[in-house]
Amino acid sequence: MITGEREEGMDEQWRKIPLRRYSFILSLWTESSPYAHGPPVWRFSLTDGLTSQRWGFTDLTDLMRFLRQHMKEGMPDNPENEE
Repeated sequence: MITGEREEGMDEQWRKIPLRRYSFILSLWTESSPYAHGPPVWRFSLTDGLTSQRWGFTDLTDLMRFLRQHMKEGMPDNPENEE
């Protein structure tokens, strides 16, 4: 059950973390299947809005893993954040 109560000291721990913001441009497109008569496959890329660095992903799972990793960086140790 989720409640509004937090462990004592947790608020202080969260206040020490600098706020983070990421801006990405998401591109998605289809490519031909590697299999004869197979359905098209989706491809994804993210481009950092500040540095223009680009990352490519062959599936949604890898894209989501990348985003989760960015979201976890700098977070305090908290068992609720574990997958």
